[in-house]
Amino acid sequence: MKIEDTYNLGIPINELWNALLNPYYFGRFIPNINAIVKIEEDVFRLKGNFNLNGNEKELTAILKISNKVNPDYISLNLTQEGTLTLISAQIDFYLKETSEMSTLANYKLAIKMPFLIKAMMGKKANELIQRNASDFFSKLEEHLKS
Repeated sequence: MKIEDTYNLGIPINELWNALLNPYYFGRFIPNINAIVKIEEDVFRLKGNFNLNGNEKELTAILKISNKVNPDYISLNLTQEGTLTLISAQIDFYLKETSEMSTLANYKLAIKMPFLIKAMMGKKANELIQRNASDFFSKLEEHLKS
């Protein structure tokens, strides 16, 4: 599953760059993340409670930040932790300064998951991801402006 979207944010490019490198924002602005633990430089363990088809389940994932090209590009890899990895995601952020106080943020998300999970989630998965991304950028912009 691949999703891409672009947001024009009233945030200077360097502030946005630094925020995207800080996992605090993922835990604060992405629904259901309740713990972030640093494992090593640019590697974090995220824990959250997620409702999968009516059953709430705690899931753990590893977040790796890589390919940092200041301030234009950041790559994040998110992999479900455990003996059976069902879901993984690659998120690429492309940043472009449009003015001193404004940045265009484009993200490309590629998610790998078993067909059965895709079928259970249906079209709602795309809608949920896009709504969460929109909420994330909106809350991030609001927080950084305050």
